[in-house]
Amino acid sequence: MIVLDGYVVSPNEQTKRGRVTREMADNYESYYAALLETYTGPRYRVVRCPEHVGFAHAVKVSSN
Repeated sequence: MIVLDGYVVSPNEQTKRGRVTREMADNYESYYAALLETYTGPRYRVVRCPEHVGFAHAVKVSSN
């Protein structure tokens, strides 16, 4: 299982708070697309949080 936390696009990056620049968001989306291509099938599960929740909550989301 791979869990991806969400983000909000902001002019100033604060990655611990889930705020990233447009360039970082574009890279994140490319990374997400690559994960979906690479990890397919019943053995893998890619979970994406719809908003920034932080590490602990992202782990909790993955257990649902």
